[in-house]
Amino acid sequence: MDRPAVHGFKAHLGADADTALVEEIAVTPANINDGKAGPDALPDNSGEVFADSAYRGNHFGDAVRDKGGTPRIVATGMWGRDETGPP
Repeated sequence: MDRPAVHGFKAHLGADADTALVEEIAVTPANINDGKAGPDALPDNSGEVFADSAYRGNHFGDAVRDKGGTPRIVATGMWGRDETGPP
């Protein structure tokens, strides 16, 4: 089955919080889910890993823990969806 053409790319960066130096980078086509591509940008001994809600889910969280880190995923709002749940 042919897949439609993708025009664009995304860069996933792993940077040190203290130095702001980029330690790892992964470049993917724009149609690849962030949570699936993010583990390629994780440095060894990751420590606390801060990412936006596009990286939530077990695939990314498990990859962070496998590298000795703790995932800290920020719950950003999404249009049309209430992330907080019922009051």
